[in-house]
Amino acid sequence: IVRLAYYTGMRIGEMSDITWRMVNLEDKYIQLPAEITKANCSRAVPLNEKAFNVIKIFEQQLKTKQRKNPQWYKNKEMSECYVLQKHRGYGKYERRGIQDMFRKSMNEVGLPKELKFHCLRHSFATHVLQKGADIYGVSKIMGHSTPVVTAEFYDHSTALNYRGVTDLLG
Repeated sequence: IVRLAYYTGMRIGEMSDITWRMVNLEDKYIQLPAEITKANCSRAVPLNEKAFNVIKIFEQQLKTKQRKNPQWYKNKEMSECYVLQKHRGYGKYERRGIQDMFRKSMNEVGLPKELKFHCLRHSFATHVLQKGADIYGVSKIMGHSTPVVTAEFYDHSTALNYRGVTDLLG
């Protein structure tokens, strides 16, 4: 779950609500409908190879659960199932459950309590911008209303990418 959050920049609530109907394995993206996004606007979240591999692991886990517990999935199409399935029983992980698992893992490895699950979203944006990503594209993927919103949060990252512009005057 942590890797999927980091590789996609999705919010915790969006992740907990993803069903397999929203996942396009062929073209490698997740289509988030407006009703599960903060901005109430649908958007496509592309899956890089690492995110795609995480999605494939979730797919395999679901298929295993369906085989072992067919009673839970009777009359239920895979497209209706949640991507983030509870390990025990049927159903999705709620936001709080994801946060609790994240906090437990953070405590086990001794990371600061100030770090929150949402930090993975910030890490996604900061790292792709530092690697030269276009702020407009990052804004679209993250579901911000405008690139200005993205720039307000991540201006420190994008400033590093513009050094080459001033070097042109050299």
